[in-house]
Amino acid sequence: MHECPTCEELFYHKADCEAHMTKRRHWIDCDSCSRVFASIMSCNQHMNALRHWDPQIGCHSCKRMFYTQDAANQHMKALGHFYDHFCMACDERFGSDASYRAHLKSQAHRETIIFCRHCEEDFISWSSFIRHLESGVCANACADSRYAFHARIQPLDPTGIITNGAAQGNKWVCCLCMKIFTIDGLISHVKWQAHGSDMYHCLNDRDGCGRFFGSLNALFHHLEKGSCGYSRFEEVEPILMKLFQAVEDGELISLGKLV
Repeated sequence: MHECPTCEELFYHKADCEAHMTKRRHWIDCDSCSRVFASIMSCNQHMNALRHWDPQIGCHSCKRMFYTQDAANQHMKALGHFYDHFCMACDERFGSDASYRAHLKSQAHRETIIFCRHCEEDFISWSSFIRHLESGVCANACADSRYAFHARIQPLDPTGIITNGAAQGNKWVCCLCMKIFTIDGLISHVKWQAHGSDMYHCLNDRDGCGRFFGSLNALFHHLEKGSCGYSRFEEVEPILMKLFQAVEDGELISLGKLV
């Protein structure tokens, strides 16, 4: 049997395998020259012998690539391209030492276990737990989509702390287009109009964050990363826990309860 190295399809005859690789462009290419190979091993041997590998080490700031870490370091030192605030685990860069340290100590790098009371599955972050509920994966949860979850939250947020709707007497206004609705009309408006990607906003009004989010888990993830600066890392988890608990208990969301 002959196997295509790219898609692993099997052929009885070598000629059939090579015809398949030619038709599908499944030959293994050399990084530097026009040679092609029938196996990854033979291609690697060729590139090792002729030093035809593409450079693998990237500059922190520009698109230059280098064959060795020493060469990359010389380039970055000469041009001031070192980026000291870079999280390799998350592939994210930060503009200051404070935001970088806050990120390292944030929920993204902690092992807090959160249990879903509906199905007893456990999660390492609040955002992953909320994603589990919003996606409809949890068959026992009452919300089966991000829109259903938003329909539960909007009436509990009359002052628009995290949602983009606010109560005005017995009416509700969409803070994105300023149209007036009943609460059911507002929920339908957000779902079916062009606001589906802007159902929530960051709590950080004092620093003018201004970020919008299409799901509650995206908002939670934004706060967990610690790059926004809304609160110190040790305060994020209690805020998210209180916010979720208010939704679960059907209580009105207020800043006084969160901080």
